[in-house]
Amino acid sequence: MKTFVYTGDQAFFNDVCEIVRMFTGPAAIALLPAPRPAAEPFSASVLLGHRYAGGAFVDEAQVVIADGKGNVARRVRHRCVEPYAGESALAFRRFSKRAAKNAVYVCMQKAFPTRLPWGSLTGIRPTRLVREMYARGLGETEAARALEREFFLEPQKARLLVKTVSNQRGVLATQGGRDLNVYIAIPFCVTRCVYCSFPSYALGRHEADVEPYLYALHEEIESAGRCAGENGWKPRCLYVGGGTPTSIPAAALSSVVEHALSAFGDFMEITVEAGRPDTLDDARLFALRSLGVHRISINPQTMNAKTLRAVGRNHTPEDTVRAFGRAREAGFGFINMDLILGLPGEGVKEAEHTLREALRLRPENLTVHTLALKRASALMQNRVDYALPDAVAVSEMVDLSRRMAAENGYAPYYLYRQKYMTGNFENVGYCLKGFPCAYNVDIMEETTSNMALGAGAISKRVFDAQRRIERLPNPKSLRHYIDNIGGHITKKEAFFARADD
Repeated sequence: MKTFVYTGDQAFFNDVCEIVRMFTGPAAIALLPAPRPAAEPFSASVLLGHRYAGGAFVDEAQVVIADGKGNVARRVRHRCVEPYAGESALAFRRFSKRAAKNAVYVCMQKAFPTRLPWGSLTGIRPTRLVREMYARGLGETEAARALEREFFLEPQKARLLVKTVSNQRGVLATQGGRDLNVYIAIPFCVTRCVYCSFPSYALGRHEADVEPYLYALHEEIESAGRCAGENGWKPRCLYVGGGTPTSIPAAALSSVVEHALSAFGDFMEITVEAGRPDTLDDARLFALRSLGVHRISINPQTMNAKTLRAVGRNHTPEDTVRAFGRAREAGFGFINMDLILGLPGEGVKEAEHTLREALRLRPENLTVHTLALKRASALMQNRVDYALPDAVAVSEMVDLSRRMAAENGYAPYYLYRQKYMTGNFENVGYCLKGFPCAYNVDIMEETTSNMALGAGAISKRVFDAQRRIERLPNPKSLRHYIDNIGGHITKKEAFFARADD
């Protein structure tokens, strides 16, 4: 049965639904047209009254829970008054929405007692809140307490957040107002993992598309470089992602990096996603290193062979170890490894094994993801076929990863969250001292404009003065991208040639 939500102001509806789903899961939610329980059978009705009066936001939330037959079993109410004296219309709207969400959060927690370590925070980038607090003069301890008080975070998550933002300061200090990051998409993979929702194409079915795709991509790179130079953009970081860029031949991959260097000039940091260990050989590694690539990612996701087979990856844990050793021999001193907690069939024991094996290799970066069930993934579409660990087990895995990273000298340097993550947890990038990835910080904090090239890539322009970000997507379809490359180039040139408003 559905959950129904009434918010009065429909602008709050999606935000309130995000709070409700934190407690009810991905159940269907429908808009309730009036402030009373649904007339048709329902599992719960969430009602919100919201107003601004006497210098404060006043929110009254009510959760009506059904007995499984559509009858009212119990009601839970909560009234929240939050003083507010700000002046700008934008700030008023933000605090108004926050007050409404907090009222619903407290009411839902009374109705469905559940441990939610991130409290009422639903946004992808919670680090922004901390940066705003620092800008107001708060220190780490004060900011952590404010997160606990105002958003109900558990102390451990609040400390993680403030540490992450503090560790980013060195990277953020190197940014300039006309800096430009460049992202290049290589949307091909050897196989498609069951949890993947990225626009990527298995080479077995799309090998004939590689050459025409690269031809169009080279054209876009060359025009983008001219546009950047003519409009005063300063290249900062280059990131070649996918898909799995190393799934295409070494010469083809080298040509992409060469075109980028020719078109844009030097970058302070160049990363290539080497992703699948089974795609790495000496030819690719030495070619990338000879072009000046600083950083690569070798992503096992798990070091358990049974899980690798279950999620559609054709490599073994031993392949990961061998690929890592070859990368070191090729001269790479800046390597990232991606891990995913909460994969099908895994528990705390399997997660600990993966973490121990990855840390034994001592990569400069360790990125720990929590499994997110994305609509476009085979895992989501066939969820009943997979045994996924519950939120309690994933919570233990997340806590274990944090402890093991710290014990081995790794500090959190970037953090983000996704919708539909198991247990409502987080993704954290850890680094050894002196090895933060500038591109990751820039892109997650959205502090630097990003020119994104290739199918499915999304460009962003950051307008600091207006606290605004504009996006320009390229089409996900290979055929659409290839056949209409001239139009995509024209749009991108106009997008980055505009004044800063």
